[in-house]
Amino acid sequence: MLYTLSRSPYRVDCFAFSRFLSKEDDLLFMQDGVVALLNKSYFLKCHELTNVFILEEDMMARGLQFFMPKEAKRINYQDFVQLTIKHKQHIAW
Repeated sequence: MLYTLSRSPYRVDCFAFSRFLSKEDDLLFMQDGVVALLNKSYFLKCHELTNVFILEEDMMARGLQFFMPKEAKRINYQDFVQLTIKHKQHIAW
């Protein structure tokens, strides 16, 4: 399953959202959702997620390139399209 988080973590119940995640899921942070990855966020600490992605254009637009964890793979829009092709289901938050 592909999950995308596009809203600020201050406007979304991240704890409720994270209960849906499993180790096999892909999680993409985009738009204002990239802020949720600051300082090795809850998503990386409490879950053994290996498929965490961040949309590079959104990260750069917010000047956060130096604050993102190494565990988050930076991707572009073409990679995002490939993620949507890979997954039959997509849940957006």
